[in-house]
Amino acid sequence: YDKFRDFVAKLCNFFNIHYVDTFAINYACNTPTGDFEDDAMYYVARSSFCDVIVTSDKMFRERHQGEDPNIQIMTPEEFVAKITVS
Repeated sequence: YDKFRDFVAKLCNFFNIHYVDTFAINYACNTPTGDFEDDAMYYVARSSFCDVIVTSDKMFRERHQGEDPNIQIMTPEEFVAKITVS
């Protein structure tokens, strides 16, 4: 448990963690994609000006890839390769 907690604490030094609010819930309720959680997450990413969404959900990528040119949607493998090279 301590190793996991230390790992999460280190991650928080590199990434911002955003929360789902009323606006995200309303957006997800009014978006006809049929995947409430994905739509809420996408709204949070857009409203928080995120650069990258990391997900292994292929349907999420298909629905939202290219929707906002400022957000890259990557698999975990793509993201790790990107930060390892940078």
